[in-house]
Amino acid sequence: GGSSSSSAPAPGSRLLLWDEGRRCFAAHWPRLLPADHALLFFGGLRAYAPWEELRSKAGTVTRQTCWYVRDGCRCDYTYGSTRIRASAPNPKFENCMEDLLATLCEKLCPALPKEQWPNSANLNLYTRPSHSVAWHADDESLFLGREEDCPILSVSLGARREFWLALKRPGDPSEPWLQSVLELDLGDGDVLTMEGLCQKHCLHFVPAEPSARRRRRPRPSARTAAAPPRAAAGRGLEEDGAASCGSSGEDSAEEEEEEEGCARINVTWRWI
Repeated sequence: GGSSSSSAPAPGSRLLLWDEGRRCFAAHWPRLLPADHALLFFGGLRAYAPWEELRSKAGTVTRQTCWYVRDGCRCDYTYGSTRIRASAPNPKFENCMEDLLATLCEKLCPALPKEQWPNSANLNLYTRPSHSVAWHADDESLFLGREEDCPILSVSLGARREFWLALKRPGDPSEPWLQSVLELDLGDGDVLTMEGLCQKHCLHFVPAEPSARRRRRPRPSARTAAAPPRAAAGRGLEEDGAASCGSSGEDSAEEEEEEEGCARINVTWRWI
């Protein structure tokens, strides 16, 4: 894992979580990437990344994904029992990723030497309102997130989507402690950082868009935003690591019409 900062967040950021007792830190940099840069990166990655579909046990596509490594690393990445292999040599994809990383590091951590930049990234592509990722932690053994500080630099490109962060529930670390849920919207060019032992003590969640949630399951009006229903907010990871709250077959035609307006790419940079 890479080294994690314990100093106060940089100017321009919005502090989300500062828990020195657990060593959990998270911050949000709205529009850290200029709009023209974000548009170019979104177009390049959507066109050239080697996307693979992730499906639930029921066969529903929950999103598309790929895995990028640099500096000679060839490690695979796994979602549950699904193994995502490092991308084959692809100059257009590699150039786009390297340009994105350089832009990110120059703005977020300009004093960090290039040889210490992140050397891996997981990419997720959401093209329908029902696409989502259930409650989880990025605590794979590859990154040692349960044992030591594990910094994550997450870049959002394209449509705005909700992002929820919560402490793990006492006595049941696979579920969020709902009283601690933080919700924010991540827009085009936004950057989210999670540092320290965030992956040991916290979970995060990208829900389906509200339009897809309403079509799939009407909710009683008494629900509160701070305490989402377990049916929508539960961990729900299938064997392939995809969220079980994916779309139903009845939603497919309507979602196709909305696809272009809700397309989003998330690039999560980490150190191996």
